[in-house]
Amino acid sequence: MEPETLFALAGRIRGIHGYALVGRQGCVTAHNMGASENLFRMIYACGRELVSLGGRKFRYASFARTGKGTILVFPFGGFFLGVVTQADDKDSNLAREIMAVLQHQD
Repeated sequence: MEPETLFALAGRIRGIHGYALVGRQGCVTAHNMGASENLFRMIYACGRELVSLGGRKFRYASFARTGKGTILVFPFGGFFLGVVTQADDKDSNLAREIMAVLQHQD
């Protein structure tokens, strides 16, 4: 699936503030956030470590940030999808919605 298609689908999910698709080698394929190299590196490092620990059982990781929303990291094919939520959204419901989109597109 093309990143534009994935982002169009994810963009329909309410509560997403921004997202980035980071390749397994750490290259940013696409994003809708400002130049946020630290965030991109975090998505890659987190995804890489969690895949090495959990393998196929890794569904997503959640990192809460007080007053800034949550960062969710999902494995997706040969990529990691990093999603930044809006500050007031419940990330568990949002994570389920995103996983449903990813499962239908992987």
